Formats: sequence, structure tokens, C-alpha cells
Amino acid sequence: MRRFITVIALSVLWVQLSMAQDQYYLFPSFQKGHFVFNDNTEAEAMVNFDANRQKILYLDGETLMEMNGISRIKALRVEDRAFVVKDGRLHEVFDLESGPVLVNWRFRRINKGSKGAMGIPTQGKVEALRIYPFDLNSVDAGVDSPVQGTYLVEIWEKENDNIYCFAVGDEECKIRSIKDIRRLFPTVSDDIKSFVRSERLTMARIEDAFRIIEHIRSVVK
Repeated sequence: MRRFITVIALSVLWVQLSMAQDQYYLFPSFQKGHFVFNDNTEAEAMVNFDANRQKILYLDGETLMEMNGISRIKALRVEDRAFVVKDGRLHEVFDLESGPVLVNWRFRRINKGSKGAMGIPTQGKVEALRIYPFDLNSVDAGVDSPVQGTYLVEIWEKENDNIYCFAVGDEECKIRSIKDIRRLFPTVSDDIKSFVRSERLTMARIEDAFRIIEHIRSVVK
């Protein structure tokens, strides 16, 4: 009976964690947001942003609601952070020294391997977080089953996969990766590539992406 209860409890945990993996909230908790709509009406609500589904969520009392018609929003302020809607997507506004940048927040899951009984990560393709019970005598855990008396916890990390919108001169640019930069700026792609390598930058870190954008603006004439 105890073994059966353990399996049920682990199954519930698996479902809850799998559901959580589909939601990547921008804020650690719901924050007070001030909306300005296209017709200049205003409203306030406790809000968050699901960067995976690109949805604005808000609380109506204790009920979680999803906002429809995001294109009706002119601006949103959450604490000291400013947002606008562009191309039907919510973008956060950042003022860099070289000019403003709009960031459409996105996240992706990165598999960092699995951690076994000795706490040592091992690489491998992972479909979901799994926790195996110690006693596997009556549990069919599939082809990935560890040997009896061990456990396997698969490790995921969240990584930025943002889209950055900014102007270079009179041209509006939208980038998501280094590949986009090379395509948009072929005449200075070698310079940018050298800068990224020498400074060990990556588009997966927003502060690095801002440095890359600042460099683009400095070398593109």
C-alpha cells in the first residue's frame, strides 16, 4: 500500500511539473499593472506575462484570466518597467545609450542532462522531468529506467530566446540570433562576428544582446 501511494504521489508531481514547464512568467509574482488603451481609456490590474504563449494574464479577484485583444493596448507600465504593443506582441522598452530597443520576451527550455544517484549530471535528450521511486519492483518506468536503488532527475534550465527590435539609422531591424545579424548586416558581419567572439557574448543573455546592438549601431553607417 505504501508503495502504491508513493507511485501515485510521484505521478501527481510529474503532472504538476509538466504543466508548469509550459508557463514561463516574466515576473516572479503578479504585479500591479497600469494599462492605456488605444481609445485612451485606462485600467489597472494585477498582471503577469506568459512569455511562452505570449499572453497577458491578470487576476480578477482570485480568478486567473487571460487578456484578449492585446492589439487594443497602447502601453502598459508595471512598476518602473514600460511596455508597448508592436506587431500584435508585447514588447518591453529599454533605453540604451545609442537609442531605444524593444524586447519581445521569449524563453526556451534547455536540457542540461540528468542527475543520477551520485549527483553527477549526464547528457541526454529529455522529454519531461521524471522522478523515479527507489523501489522499482512493481513500477514500469520504460526504457530509461535506472537500476533498482537509484533515481534520475532530469535537469532543465530556462534561457532567453528574445526578439529585439531597434532602429539603425532609418532602418528598422528585428533580430533573434547571430544568424539574423549576419543576414541583415553583411558588409560588417565579420566585424560583428569578431566582436562577439572576442567578448564571449551570446544572444541568450539580454545584457550581451544589448552590447551587440550597441556595437552594430556603432559600425553600421
